[in-house]
Amino acid sequence: MKIAAFSKERLSLRVPPFAISLTAIFLALGLIGILHHEMWRDELQAWMLARDSASVLDLFHNMRYEGHPALWHLSLYGLARITPNPIAMQLFHLAIAAGSVFLVAQFSPFTRLQKGLLAFGYFNFYEYAIISRSYGLGVFLTLLFCSLYGQQSWLAPRPWRTRFLPACLALALLANTSVYGLLLSLPLGLGLGLTLAQRRWSVARGVRAGIGLSGLMTGWLLCYWQIGRLNLADANFQTAQSSAASLAKSWFEPIQKLSETGIKIWYSYVPIPAFWRDRFWNSNVLSALDHLPVIGHRTLDDKVAILLALLLVGLVVRALWHQPKWLLVYGAGTATQLAFIYYFHIGSLRHHGHLFILLVACLWLAAADRDRRAQAESYRRNYEAQGRAELASYRLQKQLLSGLLVLHVIAGLLAYSADLRLTFSASRATAHFLRSHSLDQQVLFGYRDFNVSTVSGYLNQPIYYPNLERFGSFWTLHKSMEPEAVNQQVEAFVQQQQRPVVLLLTAPIERPLAGVTLDLLGYFQSQILKRESFYVYLAQPAAHTGNASPQPAPDEEERARS
Repeated sequence: MKIAAFSKERLSLRVPPFAISLTAIFLALGLIGILHHEMWRDELQAWMLARDSASVLDLFHNMRYEGHPALWHLSLYGLARITPNPIAMQLFHLAIAAGSVFLVAQFSPFTRLQKGLLAFGYFNFYEYAIISRSYGLGVFLTLLFCSLYGQQSWLAPRPWRTRFLPACLALALLANTSVYGLLLSLPLGLGLGLTLAQRRWSVARGVRAGIGLSGLMTGWLLCYWQIGRLNLADANFQTAQSSAASLAKSWFEPIQKLSETGIKIWYSYVPIPAFWRDRFWNSNVLSALDHLPVIGHRTLDDKVAILLALLLVGLVVRALWHQPKWLLVYGAGTATQLAFIYYFHIGSLRHHGHLFILLVACLWLAAADRDRRAQAESYRRNYEAQGRAELASYRLQKQLLSGLLVLHVIAGLLAYSADLRLTFSASRATAHFLRSHSLDQQVLFGYRDFNVSTVSGYLNQPIYYPNLERFGSFWTLHKSMEPEAVNQQVEAFVQQQQRPVVLLLTAPIERPLAGVTLDLLGYFQSQILKRESFYVYLAQPAAHTGNASPQPAPDEEERARS
């Protein structure tokens, strides 16, 4: 991270070769990654909502159980009007991720080494690039805000008043990418407001401030309205929360839950996965260690993770100590995200990554303020005295960021290489099998709906969901069914159709079905997401009720071949 220079030289609009080269390398590797990546449930859910909604109003209606605002889905809605192929979403998402890399390479105050490390870190290179979710768009808008705020942007030679309204717009859009985008937009908006309060006021400046802040708050309210439509009880949103809430049923439960929440800082800042496992995703190298002793109802690795998380937060506080505005933004933003984790949704690594994105944004904005102050005449006159007081903090910022980014690159390369060689989801292979054997035009029956819906995403064909008792693609409310209830639904559905039905199931059928002949066509195994492994059966009405029995499940060798 560069110490501020005192030159008032205006930035050239010419794009340097470094930014072009870094973005091009990222695009090339990212293209290889997305072509090998099999999309999973959450990726294809957004695509199917956009593709299969008849209108924008229908899209908002179908999203009532999603728990996220609609900016990403609206983008996909327009894209799906051009092509129904979900690869279009992957290419669009990769372009957004490449845009984030370009913003970092061209406009951030970091060193070239830090820019390269940030581009190929775990979140930028894998979680928010290879996996297509709304979070990548949120990262782009966060970095766009940082570029507009800082001196090193395409608008930097122009006055602050020119950049203020676009910065407010970026934060308003950020709030409408996801719940976590809102949790980033709120503290960054606080920082923008504090910056505005430090400036001299005039009538024209007050009007601009009113317009910008009104637009920003409108964006926040739109996000709140969309999230507020979610019926938590109906959507089973609390099920993810229960994993943390059910840790203990005694007086120390809040402490248990608080420690579980605090560990997420370590997961976000040091996201190195358990790379020796096929199911590495959402794991952590420290918390995945087995056979460690249990001390006070928590394993030793969890206690170490909590201590390391506190140490990292302490280092960040020390690094930002001489810039209280951004220290406040960092503290408020981190506390808000942790409170959301504690009270609402324990989440996964893709959610916790926003803690790290907030840290990067605060370091970027702190450097931008430092550069701006360094150009002031009063600061230059007292540079020696002020520089000595802040130099240690600046050096710590540089060392802390560089150290974390090295770990992130290790994590990113491990995840990227694992995704290349392992099957993330069996959805694409299953869809290819059905299409290549002309089975995609048959009636499709699938359970569990939120898993087998991925096949519908690739095939662009509806599936009958027995738990919902309807045909569909995306899923809304999930209603669980016991295996015997699924068997009975298969029997009734095949008899009703009186023609061959393709069954897509996440578990094998264990007993003969009355009036149904079953042929096991294949088992498609997912190595990373176990829940997205699929059994494919061909079910036909039997000539005589009860004379058919299911084929045995394939052995390990047959599974490996599939």
